[in-house]
Amino acid sequence: MFDRQPAAHSDPAGVLPDVAADSPEQGSPTMSFWAQWALGGRPVEPDAADVVSRLETGQREATRLSWAQGRDLQMLRDVRLAQQQHDLPAGAPAQRWDADAWVASEASIVLGLSESQVRGLLAFADALDRYPHVDRLAAEGGAATYTLQRLTEHLDDLAAFVSPAEMADAEQSAATWLAEGRRTVSQLNRRMRRLVLRAKARSGHADDDAAGRAHADRDVRLRSCGDGTAELWARLPESDALGVVASLRASSRLARAAGDPRTLAQLRADTLVAALTGEPALYGLGWDVTDAQQHTSSVTAQIDIVIPMSSLTGSDAHPGEVAGHGPVPATSVRDLLMTRPTRARGLLVDPATGALVGLAGDLGPIRWVATAPEGLGYAHSPTLEALARARDQVCRAPGCTRPAARCDADHLVPWPDGATSLANTAMLCRYHHRLKTHARRWSLLGRGDDDVVWMTPSGRTATTRPAEHPPPRAGGAAEPGSDPPPF
Repeated sequence: MFDRQPAAHSDPAGVLPDVAADSPEQGSPTMSFWAQWALGGRPVEPDAADVVSRLETGQREATRLSWAQGRDLQMLRDVRLAQQQHDLPAGAPAQRWDADAWVASEASIVLGLSESQVRGLLAFADALDRYPHVDRLAAEGGAATYTLQRLTEHLDDLAAFVSPAEMADAEQSAATWLAEGRRTVSQLNRRMRRLVLRAKARSGHADDDAAGRAHADRDVRLRSCGDGTAELWARLPESDALGVVASLRASSRLARAAGDPRTLAQLRADTLVAALTGEPALYGLGWDVTDAQQHTSSVTAQIDIVIPMSSLTGSDAHPGEVAGHGPVPATSVRDLLMTRPTRARGLLVDPATGALVGLAGDLGPIRWVATAPEGLGYAHSPTLEALARARDQVCRAPGCTRPAARCDADHLVPWPDGATSLANTAMLCRYHHRLKTHARRWSLLGRGDDDVVWMTPSGRTATTRPAEHPPPRAGGAAEPGSDPPPF
């Protein structure tokens, strides 16, 4: 893959920059390196740590350049507005201009983007004017541009339910949380949706009448994709939608375990058609109808729900969490418990600290975390594994969102040196389990406070915590960067 000797430089079209490798025009160490590469200075043996550093630097530079591009678009808009004002005849009445659209028409020609894409860049730049902490993070390249765009959208939603002072605190908290480490968009979405749901409930907007009006809009629609397929779109009460998806997933996993050659995604689609029409899907199999009927009546589709203790008594102040789905209003939590008591398993948490305190469901007594016994051998007991799944919710690898229900219970310190205990257990999807076990120079360890620290071959570390309900720190203090009350 890499040349053992520098490649001969060939530039017949004259398109490569004729500058020294360390010239200021290159703009950054990353660009300087690739200028050398383009001119034939390929490394004889690349240094992996340097490559990882360039990846990180390149991401930061890409965000900074995107930030600067947005500011340039704003500047162009201001210039064009001023020119329009100047060009008005003396005494002419004031006119209304769609400045964003006009600038988008001009910039789209230069950038090779659609006008709607350019308007999106302008809208993001304008949003950064409203949120100075996020603006500073973008200017410094502290997070990916798309992640910051999603953050401004979530903050716009939150602004409808909180005071300006609370809004400023929430923005600073979110920006600090992003700056502490590279976060994925799915992690950001869960965190911010939780804030919005709590603020909405606290403001009094989470009332039964509003929920009733939303539920009245339930519907199913069809949209052609133009390639012989179509999208079937459904708007349902959240508890119903979660029940449908959980049933399809459970049924498809049973079929795969029985040797069905189709993928899980194909099985979910074919099972849905068979269950609703009573006939096999176009590319389905003859036994799908029988399987769909049997699975509907016999399969227990487990739905794990994080339940703040206060929500069980009727409070809407703290939203719940559905593993693999994300935050849901407290009303949806109660709907799930009432409509699917044999399928919904409650993961009980302390609303003040977020600590997992117990597991309810399976028609048995509550299993408390504080009394979880250690295993006597290598295998995890059903109770111990259920508590680990409840605590982690998703794979404990950085950025992985595979639900814990489809993960392996892994010993952080290999058995028998490490105990078969909740503290020494982390849920890992099969891919990350194999990576941790078989890939050389990868390692992970627990820190005794439910944190799991990963170390990459290049020496970088990443820490993951239980996804949605972190345990309390010593003295009950909140974790750094967590949301202060009432968030």
